Amino acid sequence: MDTLNNGSHIGIIGCGAWATTIANHIAKKGIKTKIWCHRQEIVDEINSQVRSLLPDVAISKDLEASLDFNEVVGSTQALVLCVPARYLESVIEHWRPIFKPNQPVLSLIKGIFSEKYILVESYLNAIFPNISYSLLSGPNLALEIAQEKPAAAVVASADIPNQLFFQNLLSNEFFRIYRSDDVVGVALGGILKNIMAIAAGCIDALSLGVNTKSALITRGLIEMIELGKTLNAQEKSFYGLAGVGDLIATCSSPLSRNYQCGYAIGSGKTLAEFQESLSAVAEGVQSTRFIYAYSREKRIIMPITTMVYNIVHNKVSISEAIKQLMTRDLKSE
Repeated sequence: MDTLNNGSHIGIIGCGAWATTIANHIAKKGIKTKIWCHRQEIVDEINSQVRSLLPDVAISKDLEASLDFNEVVGSTQALVLCVPARYLESVIEHWRPIFKPNQPVLSLIKGIFSEKYILVESYLNAIFPNISYSLLSGPNLALEIAQEKPAAAVVASADIPNQLFFQNLLSNEFFRIYRSDDVVGVALGGILKNIMAIAAGCIDALSLGVNTKSALITRGLIEMIELGKTLNAQEKSFYGLAGVGDLIATCSSPLSRNYQCGYAIGSGKTLAEFQESLSAVAEGVQSTRFIYAYSREKRIIMPITTMVYNIVHNKVSISEAIKQLMTRDLKSE
């Protein structure tokens, strides 16, 4: 599939900053786009061509918001799924009765649904065995994409026609989309970089410097690759946009919610205090718990992930966690 049928629309499930950005991006190409929202005030915002999460960004007249799930999803030619992983189950309840096996689905989710399903694809395949699944990932901070600053991403799918369809749907002069057949590697890059971004936020809150941040990114990438090997991911994916590209962006920008989480903790706030102040979800908090459990079960050495887990979930002090990390047995690189 590489063209959009006349009279069809693209459906977006989710209405956060990233979901709205992608919906608006598609609509600005003159493609009719509908976005499902869970609250009337968000519907009203988008339909009045504003979105408070995207300040000073004009919303296209070709983007229509609705509370009616069936209206958005039931007649769409292709579907973009962009909700926090923890809300997937509630979405499935609406989606199951109108699911279409031949309908291309593009996931923008960079989180983990449960300890049983490390990958969203695995969970969706368990619910919808014939799902036509693709995934988009890369260094894509929502506000910068919405502001049309040049960026790139990768769409991964086992199905080449779907790769081409979504590549053509999303590409324009400021957003360049590449293709991949490594759904696992691209997905893991998007999940694991959030854990490292929490650590990066802690580092910057404590003014630990560029050397520390560089070491984190470099050794964090190694952990990502090591875990990827256990799930048969292609190592080259971690050196691409969905791996090191997204890792650098998320560890470097205050726009990242996961970076904000680490910065808040590093500044003395509790996780609960940070979550109360956030109007969205930092996927790395839940992902850290599930990846830590998975690494223990599979005996994968992931010292940075362990450090973040202890800081976030066991309330170990950052200074103690860093000491434990730095005094591990010496080894070759």
